[in-house]
Amino acid sequence: MFYDVDRPDVTLSDWQTFRNEFPSHLIEEVIDRSQLDLRANFLPLARGGAIASTTLLRKAGYRSGTRQSQCWRREMPGAFELPLNTQLTRGICVRKFGNLWMVRRWHGTPHIEALVFRFGSTPIFTRNCPSAKQLAWYCSQNGLPEGLCWVRA
Repeated sequence: MFYDVDRPDVTLSDWQTFRNEFPSHLIEEVIDRSQLDLRANFLPLARGGAIASTTLLRKAGYRSGTRQSQCWRREMPGAFELPLNTQLTRGICVRKFGNLWMVRRWHGTPHIEALVFRFGSTPIFTRNCPSAKQLAWYCSQNGLPEGLCWVRA
């Protein structure tokens, strides 16, 4: 079985406990992988995903109906990116997975990293594109809230 520090193999019983006892200041809901539109090779050991809490989104500056001031560009349908430097070596992006949006970044390498909750490299999703963009922007400018990290996707 594949394992490394960024991709821990979480037992099913630990996952079930996490589904019921997650940090509510970061996570609103935990969803099993079978209910998500994820490729098998995308964070393959993640047993599911987590929806960002209202508290986390407020901390990131998201307010429903607020216009984004950054100049995001449409990469393809359901995907937007925002380069963070003129050399295009760093940037953030959001991508639609089913009805949810995921925050990702590139950071000096050709590999994309996903925003995850540390336990089980559980990817963080939002329910709409503007909230994903605001969370991505906040994390790129202010660092990550405790409990979240970037992992190669």
